Amino acid sequence: VVQSALTPPPTHPRHGDTAATIDEVATDIKQLGWNIKPSTPAIRQLAHALATLRQLGWDVTTDVFAPYVRAADQVARGEGRVCRRS
Repeated sequence: VVQSALTPPPTHPRHGDTAATIDEVATDIKQLGWNIKPSTPAIRQLAHALATLRQLGWDVTTDVFAPYVRAADQVARGEGRVCRRS
């Protein structure tokens, strides 16, 4: 809820390009086993970033986010261990 309130929706240079990547991003997130609502702004933001890179001529897939996914997963696991100790 807070992220939705604080994060404005991205503007889409070509809405169709971004709309096509939303499912791609959501599928990858689901395969990670992360529990994220489909309406989470982060999904639209990642899709927008991916579509923008493609519009700029980059031949990229969601793999471009892999280093950030690994870092976020590591932080989340660390926070989970800290919360269980409390």
